[in-house]
Amino acid sequence: MITILCAVALLATDLQTHLAGLDAPKWRDREAATMAIARDWQGLPIASIETLLRERALSPEQRARLVIAIERRVFLLPRAAMGVRLESQGIVRPVGAPEGGVMVTALTPGLPAEHVLKPGDIITQLDDTPVHSSRDLVMFVQSHWPGSSIRVQALRETNGTWNPVAASLTLGSVDAFPESERPRLTAVTDEQRRTVERIRRLYAPRGRQVKAPQIAGRGSAAWMTQTVLAQRLELEEAPLDQREQLTAVATARWRTWLKAVDMRLGDRFLDPVRREQLEGARAALLDALASLER
Repeated sequence: MITILCAVALLATDLQTHLAGLDAPKWRDREAATMAIARDWQGLPIASIETLLRERALSPEQRARLVIAIERRVFLLPRAAMGVRLESQGIVRPVGAPEGGVMVTALTPGLPAEHVLKPGDIITQLDDTPVHSSRDLVMFVQSHWPGSSIRVQALRETNGTWNPVAASLTLGSVDAFPESERPRLTAVTDEQRRTVERIRRLYAPRGRQVKAPQIAGRGSAAWMTQTVLAQRLELEEAPLDQREQLTAVATARWRTWLKAVDMRLGDRFLDPVRREQLEGARAALLDALASLER
């Protein structure tokens, strides 16, 4: 009982810290808090975030960033993975193999399926959802978060007889795949998309609630563009004995900013004006990085 109370108290403390971070003076601290909430899919599910939006007195910045955390969780963060490679067109099943389902052709080391399934197994159902094709399996698995538990039902051949196999497994992440094999696009279900659109409509602060800044705020696309141009000039004018160290620092900083810009551009519902600003910042960053290589 004491352990449970301590865990609840710790969760509450972390949440208060994250909420305070969403309104921090520094853009980097606000981004860190936003990503912490986005990644905490197990301790802070979307329903709990929506409760915060509905019941808590939040500043416009906190409200906007909670909505952004949900968007990033749905659209950008890694999806779940079982670690199975499935039959594709042209692969012939063994003689006597049952029809339907989808056959496992290989398993990815380090992912949970290798402890439950074997090559040649035919997956027929995940939880209560029948599996008729590879697409059915991919859509089901990637609609879950890493760490979710699912029930797998399959058929396995033993001495010429196909026997049912059922097991529970905890899903891993697509991050476990080798870079060359990692899925580039994750499946987003219609239900998840509708959830994001509903939360935006109900809880995102309206434009009139947030006073537009007169100058580019730190961390904004315009600020990045201006800062990159200024830093390029500083590098060109820096003494030769300092240029190597300053170049290394600038390269690391610009690559970090480029990743942040690419993440924001991944939002398919991004406002056109903001998208144009981000694309401008991305072009400035790519040009700056290319100039260091010349």
